[in-house]
Amino acid sequence: MAVVVESVSSHTPFIHPLTGEKGEEPVIRYMDEATGSFFHSLESTGYFSRGGLLVIASDHRSMTVIREEEGRLFGDWAPALVPMLIYSEDINPQTIERVVHQSDITPSLAGMLTKQGCGYPDWRNLFDEDSGDAESCVFHASGTEWENLLVFCDKGYGVIELDGDQSQFLTADRISISDQEVLLKKVAFFRSMTQANNEGYLSSQ
Repeated sequence: MAVVVESVSSHTPFIHPLTGEKGEEPVIRYMDEATGSFFHSLESTGYFSRGGLLVIASDHRSMTVIREEEGRLFGDWAPALVPMLIYSEDINPQTIERVVHQSDITPSLAGMLTKQGCGYPDWRNLFDEDSGDAESCVFHASGTEWENLLVFCDKGYGVIELDGDQSQFLTADRISISDQEVLLKKVAFFRSMTQANNEGYLSSQ
């Protein structure tokens, strides 16, 4: 059985749900405390000792302007990076530093928990260091320029302008011409597959 708990307390306009205090820092501190309390509650009930698994993840970055320090730390990746933590007594501690996408989470967990999980073409297994040895890229829809698609690869970064068969790279830092052509074909494929089921929706993968 899976249970999903969603919180919107960390969204703008950043108002503390208990005290009414305004500001991003007090709201994030509240969320940290609430998450910690939830974790310890699960722990005290024996949830983890019975094989329970906890996944904590953001669905998107904060809907605020990228700060100078954030841009300096994460560079081109700043708009698309989100934190994620997975905890289970059966998982060895590790840090995942390779390129992965939110859509990789479900098949990765299915593979770990059932040994029968499968994904889609080019998916990356979060728990397999040898997964996706080939050049991996993830796509991220721009939140400000709807016609643009951000592309993040192991070795480079680019921006695609979506225009049907005329879609093209506006910028491509360390992405070869041949790789650009492959990526444009992938985008066209995923968009056509997605729109067949939900017209107008842009697939992130």
